[in-house]
Amino acid sequence: MKVNRLVLTSDLLRVANPIHKHEVIANHTKWMHKVLHQTIKYATRKELEIVEWEHGSSFDGDEVYALLGMPSVVESWIELYYQKEVPKEITDYFSPFFKDSLVIGFEISPFMIQIFKQLDVPCINLMWDPVRFMDDIFFCFTTNTPSIFERLVAYQLPQILIYQTADLLRARFLRQNPRFDIEGVIIFGQTKVDRSLIKNTYLKKLEDYAAQIQALQQFGQIFFKPHPFDLESEARTAFFNQLQMQTLRGEYNTYDLLCSEQIKHVAAISSGTLIEAVFFEKPSSMFNQGYYHFHSETPTFSTQQSIAVFNEF
Repeated sequence: MKVNRLVLTSDLLRVANPIHKHEVIANHTKWMHKVLHQTIKYATRKELEIVEWEHGSSFDGDEVYALLGMPSVVESWIELYYQKEVPKEITDYFSPFFKDSLVIGFEISPFMIQIFKQLDVPCINLMWDPVRFMDDIFFCFTTNTPSIFERLVAYQLPQILIYQTADLLRARFLRQNPRFDIEGVIIFGQTKVDRSLIKNTYLKKLEDYAAQIQALQQFGQIFFKPHPFDLESEARTAFFNQLQMQTLRGEYNTYDLLCSEQIKHVAAISSGTLIEAVFFEKPSSMFNQGYYHFHSETPTFSTQQSIAVFNEF
């Protein structure tokens, strides 16, 4: 492989219904460029280019979907997300944009990682780490290149530091001696469209896991904590009544719930909150195991294994 350029990009084929909204994703990439470009230029003496799908740009996601014989809708993005076979027409389309580059991706899909693999283009994929209770939010990294992976491992955040922070939160909670008016199991909700909900080209929903939810009754009363951006949780009233689930409102802080001994078990389809729950030593059930692997003490290379990097990123 030859690297003459540094290119920043996002999940270029991400679309959202009911209208085309990739402009929002392009703005996220521009934000990431502001965060990274001066440091990268200082380290490499190279400018960090941007390749995005937005109004007026050379890259046109609609054209990619047309080559695939698919409409530019969220269902097509879901169908492609884990697809391993990449038609030659697609690699030919991507090639001029990424030839001879090192790609820094922001939450790019496994399908795009496969494209870069076939183009022999090394990539580093950044995501927000699911642990959100540290002193700052931070990134985790995946890559399609073993030598890059080995370099990243040296910067992995030690798990003990995450456990220590969780323990401080638990100690503070204990000193405050709060008592909830609830006890039992919490199911954490998610937004309607999220990559962690994809399984077999389909977006999973809570209704798909009625049997697993019912089995959680062995741990006590089941409560549902909606995601703040989930506008459809009210529509699930009949399903919740069927399983005798009660909905919690905003007054219940997630980390207080993870600290409390009154909460015996937590669950979700595939939420980062369950990865956080590990550090609070809270038993959990994840109904749909996600593609990425987080916070392994002894990571081995795969495109699915993430490396958490704190201030050293």
